[in-house]
Amino acid sequence: MTGATFVAALSAALALRIQSYYLVLFAIACAAFAWKHYRSYRVRVFGKRLEKRAQKALKRAFKRSRFRVQCNVPCPSGGDIDAVLVSANHRCAIEIKSWHGLRPGKGGLVKLNGQPLTKDPAAQTRREASSIGARAVLWMPLSKREKAFVYQGVLVIMGRERFLKRIIERSLS
Repeated sequence: MTGATFVAALSAALALRIQSYYLVLFAIACAAFAWKHYRSYRVRVFGKRLEKRAQKALKRAFKRSRFRVQCNVPCPSGGDIDAVLVSANHRCAIEIKSWHGLRPGKGGLVKLNGQPLTKDPAAQTRREASSIGARAVLWMPLSKREKAFVYQGVLVIMGRERFLKRIIERSLS
C-alpha cells in the first residue's frame, strides 16, 4: 500500500465517520422534535377530554337551577367559549382549564408551584366574555383545593362543579 492510497483510505474512513456522526445528530434532533410534538398533542387531547367531562358536569350541576348551560358557543372575537351560563338577568362565560390551580404572582397569574404561564388565561377569558356581554369566569375543575378569587375582573374558581355553582350563585345574587 502506497502512502497516497493510505491517505485516501484514511480520508474515506474519516468522511464516513463524520457522516455517521451527522446522521446520529440528525436522528437525535428528529427524535426530540417528534417527542415535543407528541407531548403537545397529548396535552391538547387531555385538555379536550377534560373540557367535555367538565361540560357534562356543569349540565348536571345546573340542571335544576335558574341557569341554562350552553357549550362551545362561537365567539364573535374568534374561537369559542367553553361554556356559557344563561339566566333571565345574567350571563357567565366559563373558560375551562386543565391546570390544578393558579395564584396571583409577580406580573400576573402563575401555577401553584410558581411556574409562569406562557399565555394569560385571564385576558383570553375577559376578551371572550366581553364579546358576548357576560361575566368572565376561569374554572379549573382538577384543583383539589376549593378556592375562588377575582383577578383583573375575572372570577377564578378552583374546584369541582358544586363549588363553582355555589360561588356563581352567590356572586350573582
